[in-house]
Amino acid sequence: MPTLTPRLAQEQFGQMSNHYFDMKRMRIEQSDCAMKVSTDACILGAWTPLGNDCSHILDIGTGTGLLALMIAQRQPQANIDAIEIEPAAFRQAQTNIVQSIYSGQISVHEVDAKQWQSDVLYDMIICNPPFFTNSLKGDNSQRNLARHNDELGFEDLLKVITKLLSLDGIASILLPTSELPKWQNELGRTALKTVKHLEIKPFAQSAANRVIALLSLQEGQFSTEKLVIYKAPKTYTEEFTSLMRPFYLHL
Repeated sequence: MPTLTPRLAQEQFGQMSNHYFDMKRMRIEQSDCAMKVSTDACILGAWTPLGNDCSHILDIGTGTGLLALMIAQRQPQANIDAIEIEPAAFRQAQTNIVQSIYSGQISVHEVDAKQWQSDVLYDMIICNPPFFTNSLKGDNSQRNLARHNDELGFEDLLKVITKLLSLDGIASILLPTSELPKWQNELGRTALKTVKHLEIKPFAQSAANRVIALLSLQEGQFSTEKLVIYKAPKTYTEEFTSLMRPFYLHL
């Protein structure tokens, strides 16, 4: 089992602090983006299930373009729309994608998700949303936009998903467990159903602090999975290592 290198030790289930983050098949520049690459976002990109017929994919609030790029690596035949409202983040994502080997698969658009129009319904919608409600904001307006859901609240996000998701499609959304009750309350007002949760825990003895929720417009039997990141400080579990090996540079 590999232990964390000094570079990987920066993660600690939080944001990667360098102005770029190297993965095996891509470099994510992030100096101009308020929300940096994070371990939980990488889990979202690596774990979200993709069927063989998943050909039209939407990444809402793409930020650095991380999720769109990870999904492109996993699904070489997919066409991916990546949308971003914040101008600096849009430019950062555009640069990352143009400079990647996946530029032919991904189209980046500077647009409010609530205004996005598409000629197709999506087989997969993925989103690491601005998820904090009624919480204290800082002085960084870019970071506030990325972290707080004033511009794209849960109600708005769920309306967008309902409108754009195909009947057989899946939406994959990353949430802090602290926001889960508010999310489920809004979800109950829609036609969307939760079909699976992935509960993410830093350590086995820790409480889960992130959840990936899979949504569908069809009824399905609900199930729960769990993912533990560390088996000891700075040492990944076998499950996390297996999940991230196609992406993380030092695994």
